[in-house]
Amino acid sequence: PEFIELAIDGNLNKKKWVLMEASGEYFVGEFNGEKFIPDSKEKQTTIIPGSCYAGQCFSNTPDGRAVYMGWAGGITENDEFNQGFTIPMELSLRTVEENKVHLFANPVNEVKKLRLKAEVNKSIIELNEKSNTFHQSLTGDLYDICLTVEKHGNPKSFTLKIQNMEMTYDFASQCFDQNPVPMKDGKVNLRILVDRPTMECFMADGYSYKLHKRKSLSGSKLNKITFSSETSGSDKVTINKLKVYPMKSIWNRR
Repeated sequence: PEFIELAIDGNLNKKKWVLMEASGEYFVGEFNGEKFIPDSKEKQTTIIPGSCYAGQCFSNTPDGRAVYMGWAGGITENDEFNQGFTIPMELSLRTVEENKVHLFANPVNEVKKLRLKAEVNKSIIELNEKSNTFHQSLTGDLYDICLTVEKHGNPKSFTLKIQNMEMTYDFASQCFDQNPVPMKDGKVNLRILVDRPTMECFMADGYSYKLHKRKSLSGSKLNKITFSSETSGSDKVTINKLKVYPMKSIWNRR
């Protein structure tokens, strides 16, 4: 388990404790030095179970951040390493409803230092009843992909596909494949970090996180990313601010 104290909405005078299981499910509550009292008997989820396991935060970080890394299991045959870790992610508590806080997870800012010049930079991509699919060609295999999905009217769903990863967002339930990912003002932000063995999805500004295993490792180009939607009439979905950054590798093959 992991047990950490975090500020709520960045207010150092207002804090809560988070008790997290190895699965990533957690409770938020109060701790008096001897006893932990959860705010609710219901477990909360940010890191979707099955994504990673047994994550821990670094102790005594110089800047006080709670930086979490989880064990990302998976088959890595015929390579120089066995399995791996998630990207380091910073944990924070934010108010999502009156008297309720939620744990958010986002890549540490240092990850941006690996970005190269954007390979794709598009302001708006529209998906509607007549044109419901868009393909974007890609040339590499390591990426930082950022986009905003926005609904107009009452579209039914939006689907994102990269290689063997396919996720569908249901606008009525505000879920990606049964996992809660709430919209804000009819929009949801997504960030996807593509490594050779994994694809890590940070949804709704870190409200939910899911790790997917890629089907192959070295030399596996992405080729393309596909967006599609299910709409009718004048309803539509737009992909706003699509930016795709190739990433430098930190792996030094000898």
